[in-house]
Amino acid sequence: SYTNCSNAFHCGDITQVGVPFWGDGTPESCGHPELKLTCSNDVTAIEIMEVKYRLLKINQGDQTLKIVRDDYCDKVCSPKFGDTKLNSELFDYVIGSSDVTLLYDCTSSSKVADFSCPDDEAYEDVAAIPADVPRPPICKSKVVVRICDATGFGIFNIQNATALEAVVREG
Repeated sequence: SYTNCSNAFHCGDITQVGVPFWGDGTPESCGHPELKLTCSNDVTAIEIMEVKYRLLKINQGDQTLKIVRDDYCDKVCSPKFGDTKLNSELFDYVIGSSDVTLLYDCTSSSKVADFSCPDDEAYEDVAAIPADVPRPPICKSKVVVRICDATGFGIFNIQNATALEAVVREG
């Protein structure tokens, strides 16, 4: 069954990807069952713990992936988000990344450095703080995402939803 495993995965800017990844013409027997790659409109995706991620970059030699949640690629003010979690048996976070908590619809008495979402979005406002803040404000909802910022404090420099979306899209 390994005779078809010499085919490498190619999609857009992601090329020459081999074992343990598989998909789009490479049979499942050629890789790990949880490392299936898909291609749509030259965008490579991988599903991890039932969440779809876009694969931005891969270095099989260094065994690193740079991914971003597909649902965070365009908007951070949507109500459909949930925490970002990776399978710890397959993945480790790289040095230089940290968890950030996104807070939605906070009470006025607990406002942090927040900013308004666009009028056509589900939330009135959103704030981003390091995930380990001991007493986060009272908000209707919150989610945790991972960004490339070792301290988590670079998030305080974000002044609007557009800037936050740019940071999150970096993977």
